[in-house]
Amino acid sequence: MRVAIIGGGITGLAAAHELVRQGRAEGPGASVELFEAAGRLGGKVRTVRLDEAGPAFEGAMVEAGPDSLYTFKPWALELARMLGLGDQVVTPDPARRKTLVMRGGRLVELPDGLFALMPTRVGPFLRSPIVSWAGKVRMGLDVVIPPRPGDSDESLGAFVRRRLGAEAVRYLAEPLLAGIHAGDPWELSLLATYPSLRQDELRYGGLVRAMLARRDGRHPGRGTPAAAGRGTSPNGAGVSSPFATFRGGLSQLVQALEAYLRPRVLLHTGAAVTGLEPPGSAGGWRVLLAGGRASGPFDAVVVTVPPPAAARLVRPWDPGMAAGLDQFVFASTAVAALVYPAGAVEEGSAVRRTSGVLVPSVEARRMGLHLTACTWASSKWPHTSPRGLVVIRCFVGRHGDDAALELPDDRLLEALQEDLAKIAGIEQPPLWRQLFRWPRAMPQYRVGHLGLVEQVQRQVSRWPGLFVTGAAWRGMGISDCVRQGQEAAQRCLARASHAVRKGA
Repeated sequence: MRVAIIGGGITGLAAAHELVRQGRAEGPGASVELFEAAGRLGGKVRTVRLDEAGPAFEGAMVEAGPDSLYTFKPWALELARMLGLGDQVVTPDPARRKTLVMRGGRLVELPDGLFALMPTRVGPFLRSPIVSWAGKVRMGLDVVIPPRPGDSDESLGAFVRRRLGAEAVRYLAEPLLAGIHAGDPWELSLLATYPSLRQDELRYGGLVRAMLARRDGRHPGRGTPAAAGRGTSPNGAGVSSPFATFRGGLSQLVQALEAYLRPRVLLHTGAAVTGLEPPGSAGGWRVLLAGGRASGPFDAVVVTVPPPAAARLVRPWDPGMAAGLDQFVFASTAVAALVYPAGAVEEGSAVRRTSGVLVPSVEARRMGLHLTACTWASSKWPHTSPRGLVVIRCFVGRHGDDAALELPDDRLLEALQEDLAKIAGIEQPPLWRQLFRWPRAMPQYRVGHLGLVEQVQRQVSRWPGLFVTGAAWRGMGISDCVRQGQEAAQRCLARASHAVRKGA
């Protein structure tokens, strides 16, 4: 069986790995070719090492994209262990796991036990100023609000306001949940982003009752605060934290995948795919490349590039599918990495004691901030700065708000330095700084997203041997991308097995 994979991000690499591993376990395996337009593999996963910046930077590293795996969903860690990276897994410093939220111009610690909006420990939440007393009383009214009837989708913001009140939307749902998607809580789909919240409402009658059931041991697990997954706790993933990375950064996973695949798969980087030709007289799919080249025929094609790029490939022979793919929406974001000398931050500073800060949009507007969140990377991940430098990652961009992203790189970096002076008191200039832009890179799972996915998948299924998947479909985190790539590979292999049985 010959399979082409279009896209060399985590989804495509995981699909290639599964095709080789599972195929060889069950039979002769698949002949796989992977095509990636960029000169490197890994997509948004990119670890930048700073050794070349000077002796003081030796061993320091920053993540240009995501900075961790979410261990409630185990697929990425399971893949890492298969690749021999089990002893390379790193979790955040336990003493600095607390997260801050900007409230009233101050940095307020997120209370212990707060998980997916509802605390598992009531005392710290009641003592916290993260929500006013009026807001806490309104959240408590969740116990008398009946579940919404029906099974239609609604926005995350509408759900939280209905159950917990408007203040919970502003200071919990938006920074904690919608911030992961760089999205507007009033547009994000509840069922596509946090289905466990709706499941709690239906099963227990509300979020407070679900929280009490967890405390009493009547809840089967803590749930997964994102698209469906079978991992239900950090322990289920084999680590003690909901977040993890690798000693060499997240790119270590990409490098291990590339090392495994290189002798077994034809990996084409710098190979922009310009079109696809469905099976015809040639008897299989053909991949068209820049410069008029073509590759094939293939028995199956796994398309893992974002939907807008996939739409361009299929439009000549299925304009209906292309129209569906064009309906997916994305937000543009940027990550700024700034490295300061150790003396720039006092020992008692929140930058030393916590893992980062979330900035609700109402606070950003009030204070004139450009950033949406910060990670104190050298505190959260001490191994990324072995010589004591202070490494900070700032996040910029929300769906519907690109004002900051319209600034030139140098001006945006200066604006972020001003933001850090306001919120963390860092007045010194950084020793090193760099901006990583990600245009239209964050999928927006808007209300009705799952219906759109099902519609497009029905169109895809009309073309035997074609599989389309990736972060825009049913989970945008690294672990979800691994899962979706593996599932596409398994469907490829199942199709091949069915064809063999039919032929026999």
